[in-house]
Amino acid sequence: MHSIQNLKHIRPMKKNILAITFLILALSATTAQDTLRLLSYNIEGMKPGTDYSVRLQVIIQELKSLDPDILGLQEVAQHSASDNMAQTIADSLSLHFNTEYYVYWQFTHTAYSSYSEGIGIVSKWPVTTSGSQNLPVAVFPRKVLWNQIDIQGTPLHFFTTHLAYRDEDNFTRIQQVNTINTFISSKVSAVSGPAILTGDFNCTPGSDPVGQLYGYTSSWEHLHPTLSGHTYPAGNPYKKIDYVFIRDSSQPEILNASLEFSAPYNGVSYPSDHLGLMTTIVMQTTSIDQAGYQPDQLQLLTYPNPFNASLTMRINLQLQTDLRLEIFNLQGKQRFLEEFPGLVSGEYFFTWQPEIDDSSGVYLCRIRTKNETIIQKLILIK
Repeated sequence: MHSIQNLKHIRPMKKNILAITFLILALSATTAQDTLRLLSYNIEGMKPGTDYSVRLQVIIQELKSLDPDILGLQEVAQHSASDNMAQTIADSLSLHFNTEYYVYWQFTHTAYSSYSEGIGIVSKWPVTTSGSQNLPVAVFPRKVLWNQIDIQGTPLHFFTTHLAYRDEDNFTRIQQVNTINTFISSKVSAVSGPAILTGDFNCTPGSDPVGQLYGYTSSWEHLHPTLSGHTYPAGNPYKKIDYVFIRDSSQPEILNASLEFSAPYNGVSYPSDHLGLMTTIVMQTTSIDQAGYQPDQLQLLTYPNPFNASLTMRINLQLQTDLRLEIFNLQGKQRFLEEFPGLVSGEYFFTWQPEIDDSSGVYLCRIRTKNETIIQKLILIK
């Protein structure tokens, strides 16, 4: 939850110019509903000598702070169904956030002759369909997992995988990527929607396997083309092998990419031998009622943009409807939320006057009615 203090608000009246001046203290972050935080993370399983039970609790505590929407996890281990690492993560987050997290885990092989290992997906959004595809085998069997996830009525195809690990298995990795490509295409062809591919590829950007991903955009390389983004090994990373790929990056839009779990929890040991890669995207989601909707029911114009002292938002409603107005920053943290029930058709004007603690950068304005959603970038220059 977040608190709003010193909020001056005049309820909108048709064709009147209104001002909303506010100071928001974000005591804890709230993620906008169609802004999704995606995490790809190899959690190192139950590797002997790594004190995995302690590591897992450290991971969970960090996840509570990061608050990801969907997790693609590799090296997810269990001795029995009662101690599956993905399930433990989901149960802990469900209890902490008081919402149900969905788990999909698949066994791939026995590790160190002592425990079952596989990959998993954990989602706070409802999962409508799941599936997996076996990949060409090198030393260990490998898979790619798939969840079709419902984001406010819009399907999102989310995949995670873990490719062959030895350098001499590069040709097998190419075959594995080609199999993944075919699998993803089949799912997107059956149900249209954005596709996200996460995982530990065990190969670097520019390698032949990664080069097989035509039409995909790596979130890190897209936003940080001059930075290495090394993810392995955690204590002294020297290569990037973990990825979040967006298939056809025109939608959804990539907002942020960051490396997480980069600090030792006891001064020496790390939660995993990998760093996690967090990516924030924004999806254009539209809820449609049974009667359907007509285009251009909702129009948004923001000006001037870029702006400095104030920004005007002109909203044109063609039908009587409820209106929800939000502004949030590039990391997906909500900066303002207000709802206006039962507005009649017409023009409404709002003026946002950022406070001194609102830093320069990109913000997102989202307006939503019963049938339509519009998102626009706001660029604040101080």
